[in-house]
Amino acid sequence: MQGIIYNLKRLKNMRNLKYILVVLLLSVAVWSCSDDEPGMLSVTPVAEGETDGYKWVRIGSLEWMVENMSVEPTAGSSDVYVIEELTSKESAAMREKNLAKFGRLYDLEAAESIVPEGWRLPSDEDWMNLEAALGMSGQEQNSIGWRGDDAGTGTLMKQQQEGTKLNLLLGGMYQDMNGTFSAQLIDVYGFYWSSTRDTEKESAAYYCRQIGFYQSGVARMSTVIGKMMSVRCVRDAKN
Repeated sequence: MQGIIYNLKRLKNMRNLKYILVVLLLSVAVWSCSDDEPGMLSVTPVAEGETDGYKWVRIGSLEWMVENMSVEPTAGSSDVYVIEELTSKESAAMREKNLAKFGRLYDLEAAESIVPEGWRLPSDEDWMNLEAALGMSGQEQNSIGWRGDDAGTGTLMKQQQEGTKLNLLLGGMYQDMNGTFSAQLIDVYGFYWSSTRDTEKESAAYYCRQIGFYQSGVARMSTVIGKMMSVRCVRDAKN
């Protein structure tokens, strides 16, 4: 619920009325929804295990880590989600808690630097393969924006102890907001990098995936490389 408190504190300084209304609506949704909402499909891992301390599940032909990456990068920038207007003691406590639950948020350069040997930052195609295994149609996979609502693809991605066990988390992001690089939308949205560039954009932009607390689908979009988002790693199934 700390994301709700953070977004409400920011309202005093917001000048964009549309953004204010969106934040309020998202906050209401967080209060009214359940973390354990069941998926619309029953999908379970083909296999699961642990490699070099990284737990994973096999969905289709790919093995996905079930926790967000949390190691410090060797290049680029990363941070742990901490809201503004806290005392140093409160900030330290929130940093420790969020690091344990959500991991670190990375820009693209940092994301590429932390991938363990034998794994990779998922490509746009890897994400599509996962979405297909979770019931999304081929036509939807190639579209932009929110897709997979009918199949409950996003809900399945968020399942933790039951179902897919993929455990995609609502870790928020860091981005430039009105000239300030700040943390936003924890407990409301989760954002995950891919390694695939959006060649239709003139500036450097890469595809990512977005899940939401109250959405049953998953969004495919592209974004600038300087934003900080969560990272999951993937590999081809071993057998």
